[in-house]
Amino acid sequence: MKQSKILRVIEIAQEIYSNHGEVLKHHLKPLVERACGAIERSKATSTYLGIGEICRRCDEEEGGSCCGVGIEAYYTPELIVANMLLGIHPSHSSFNRNSCYFLGKNGCLLVFRHTLCVNFLCKRLYDLLGTERIILLQTAIGEEIEITFKLCEAISRIVRGQWDL
Repeated sequence: MKQSKILRVIEIAQEIYSNHGEVLKHHLKPLVERACGAIERSKATSTYLGIGEICRRCDEEEGGSCCGVGIEAYYTPELIVANMLLGIHPSHSSFNRNSCYFLGKNGCLLVFRHTLCVNFLCKRLYDLLGTERIILLQTAIGEEIEITFKLCEAISRIVRGQWDL
């Protein structure tokens, strides 16, 4: 994906946040809190299963590819705005031009991530974790994906004026 496209998405998100940020913060606070809770549970499950270490080793020893360039093409202004509600304002420079625009030195710079980023599990993870642990992880991930979707939909409805305030 051309970097100019993601910069445009970020620019649109900044416009939305500038025009609607206070209203969004006020009306979506409970939903944002629920979403953060789901993300914490998802990350705790991932940590419990050792996924971070598995992925770190793959990235360092084999070059990894999960956060490859172009993944950011799936991000919408609403998803960026959701992150802005938490004080995360993506910069206009990426850490590594050969990776996703939102990949930083210590992983993803965003809290609210696209479904593809949250749900992707490589063959190695499937092989190492086994069915029972994959089900445990996908249950936690499913909650994160669902609430993030609801948050982005709510942002969109408020911005379009289709929300009963």
